[in-house]
Amino acid sequence: RNPQTWTKERFEKTVIYTDRKGQKHWFFDSMLMLEIWDDNYKVTYSVANDGKNSSRKSHWEGLLDYWFAPTTGFQALDDCIAENAAEIGTPRSPRYIVFSLPDPVYFENYSNGVEVTDKNTVYWGSIEGERMDFSKMDHRLKAYKWYIDQIRERFAQKDYRYIQLLGFYILS
Repeated sequence: RNPQTWTKERFEKTVIYTDRKGQKHWFFDSMLMLEIWDDNYKVTYSVANDGKNSSRKSHWEGLLDYWFAPTTGFQALDDCIAENAAEIGTPRSPRYIVFSLPDPVYFENYSNGVEVTDKNTVYWGSIEGERMDFSKMDHRLKAYKWYIDQIRERFAQKDYRYIQLLGFYILS
């Protein structure tokens, strides 16, 4: 993400295009919201990282807060579409969102696919009072399920007019 914040103005390049005659048209109808690392926190969301620390639950929650903020992220995208719809008409279909799922990385310092058995696998956080241990497949699946449920719940709470959640993209 550079610049860091997705605003209405920044989304406009993906929502519409202007032809040579100056007429606006709808552009992309689906968007992948892909998060691989966070330079602010020096963490990675992917198994295929470059030596950064693995992201924790607080980082995953930060992504949710980022994308579901009141004036930026998905709200900015919906607002951008609304503003352009007033000028060029409502799009024939919603704009679809595919949300990337962070990897529940086995080790706190997983480096370039090298599994080092002396690294911590219990670093991420807890779900329903149970501390996740990502050396266990069922805990990794529980983290995925928790995150999917969070995203679906937040989408359901919002009243987006022009965007819909289409699905999920698993990084690894």
